[in-house]
Amino acid sequence: MKDLTPADVDRRTDTLLEEAEAYFMGEGGVRNAAAAIAARLAEAGIDYAIPGAIALGEHDSKRLTVAADILIRRVGPTRYGEERLGRGDVEGRPGG
Repeated sequence: MKDLTPADVDRRTDTLLEEAEAYFMGEGGVRNAAAAIAARLAEAGIDYAIPGAIALGEHDSKRLTVAADILIRRVGPTRYGEERLGRGDVEGRPGG
């Protein structure tokens, strides 16, 4: 990794703070992705839960995250797999 100039550090810090502000205001990439996936799962009739930092934030325990975790009921993965609701999907355990 190259050495960062003070201007690079300032730019990266500003970007991080902007992303954090959007996240804590209920917006931003991670929250938007989770909301979009949740809407598609609900539309498809697939039961799901959103754990982790996003869930904690809904209960006033704020934590910044860069990932949206989604739990799907055991009967849902086949239907989910047929739909492939997003990129970066990872099957935690083959077969559910």
